[in-house]
Amino acid sequence: MNTCSTRRESVWHRGGAYNTLNLIYPHRYLYGDLVSKRAVDAVFQALFILTDLRFLLRETAPQHDLDETQRKRAATSIQKVKRQIAIIEEELTR
Repeated sequence: MNTCSTRRESVWHRGGAYNTLNLIYPHRYLYGDLVSKRAVDAVFQALFILTDLRFLLRETAPQHDLDETQRKRAATSIQKVKRQIAIIEEELTR
């Protein structure tokens, strides 16, 4: 435990609670960001899905002539990305 004399310098204060006065963004560490975990997860899921779609486009380059299964994969991926965007929009505009 830090035994500094002033509360501002001290890492610990009464009751052992963490003192955030010397942190740049104190609320981020105690209460979480304004962006919810669900929104962050949706961003990463959308990026992963778009990476799969990018791989599909690389497979069919340069003409991008998709066969039926590739079209279905692309349509499914696009629907999944739309769902993730809806989650992001919902979380960030509430």
